[in-house]
Amino acid sequence: MLKDVTENRIEGVTKRDAPREAQGHQNKPLEQVLKDLHAEQYETTDKGFGRLFADVFKNKHRYNPSRKDFMRYDGKRWVDDIEGLGARASAKVLSDALVRYAVNVDTEGKYLKAVAALCNIRNRNNMLQDSKDVYFFSNEQLDVNDYLLNVQNGTLDLSRNEPVFLSHSPDMLLSKICNAEYDPAADCREWKKFLMEIMQDDKEKILYLQKIAGLSLTGNTEQETCFILYGSTTRNGKSTFCETLIHLLGDYALTMKPESLAVKQNLDSRQASGDIARLAGCRFCNASEPPKRMLFDTALLKSLLGRDSITARHLHQREFSFIPKFKLVINTNYLPTITDDTVFSSGRINVISFDRHFTQEEQDKHLKDRLRDKEELSGILNWCIEGLQLYRQQGLEPPKAVQNATETYRTDSDKIGNFINECLTKTDRNSKAKDIYEVYSKWCEENGFGVENKSNFFAELKTKGLFATSGTVEGKTVKNIVKGYTVETDFVEYEGQEPLPFD
Repeated sequence: MLKDVTENRIEGVTKRDAPREAQGHQNKPLEQVLKDLHAEQYETTDKGFGRLFADVFKNKHRYNPSRKDFMRYDGKRWVDDIEGLGARASAKVLSDALVRYAVNVDTEGKYLKAVAALCNIRNRNNMLQDSKDVYFFSNEQLDVNDYLLNVQNGTLDLSRNEPVFLSHSPDMLLSKICNAEYDPAADCREWKKFLMEIMQDDKEKILYLQKIAGLSLTGNTEQETCFILYGSTTRNGKSTFCETLIHLLGDYALTMKPESLAVKQNLDSRQASGDIARLAGCRFCNASEPPKRMLFDTALLKSLLGRDSITARHLHQREFSFIPKFKLVINTNYLPTITDDTVFSSGRINVISFDRHFTQEEQDKHLKDRLRDKEELSGILNWCIEGLQLYRQQGLEPPKAVQNATETYRTDSDKIGNFINECLTKTDRNSKAKDIYEVYSKWCEENGFGVENKSNFFAELKTKGLFATSGTVEGKTVKNIVKGYTVETDFVEYEGQEPLPFD
């Protein structure tokens, strides 16, 4: 049920108190605002005029030192004021209004002379400069409430099970907005029909997707999970699903290059991490169609899915830190390669299979447009809100189909396990670990896999109970052995033999 709250109840928003503030003056004529503020009582200095500008336009223009520029409130959110052009225009409007105001309040002409100086652009720039430290906010103060969702016709407080609908307010310090309006009566018949088709009436998987979408309305990342939408064929609905949520969430959603999640060779630590830096404040991140056999950077993946601060920087800018707030969703025809099994054992990966393939004749080329219809989009927002409510009531236990798909992925991703099955023979004898590593390296090269260094390879064998720091090989005690396995005969090289297939 909708709760309509006319007074904004936002905690954690701080501002410098104004000694003289005209309450509710946003819609008043500027001359009336100046009268309410008793503008003639402000100092007729750059600092005094700067304070007056800040008091008059506190709900329209504020300085952001993080961006080294003003931001302006457009009636729904704070947006960049490129080169302060909006603030400069308002300064000119204020200077003209002050002249008219001074004519009525100044009997001796001194005040009129002082404000007339603001007709000079340099003096107006000085006024703007001195207004910067009156009311200001940094990037770190924007969009800090994880449960406020800005929509086209207001702001939703999703901190409770029932959404609370608030009017837009500059004091919320929101810089992002969805593309949807909130209409609690709206339905999304096209969307629900689409989900039933792509999930082949699997209601458990649809419910799972609904909870993921609901969580994506918020900055809640307690699940610390990457969701992989996997379909081995094209035209199976996974892209339409992601693109619709991206459109719905607007500024709260971002796409990133899947290569940003891959292991990089010869990475310069000074290199800008722009694709990662863009994720600050994002709630839904989609990486689409990684290349075949892409090797996941699992260390990066863990940090992005965690709740600890990470450091990144935009090109030509300083490093900054932020705490991830986004749900990472990857849609792909090829599952990326993962060599760190702890990603699976910790539950950081869940695979949702998209098994329905639509033929060219079955494809609905106008579906995406219908899903972006104003009323349909409001209905999809309601569907997401319901998903958030269901998540709070039931949790996010993966359905059996998701568990099975994830376990299959885990088995297929066990590269060293696959190597053992393909290339080694289980016996009552031991082998030198360095010999096994040489065969492993060649096997990886032949199959296009990255090769772990020897220490990591031995460590993985140890977790499988196959490695020992010393033991007997062919009657001799040697260091570093693989217990109970030898190389398959087909992989043993003999002097004068034909080169192996991977040589």
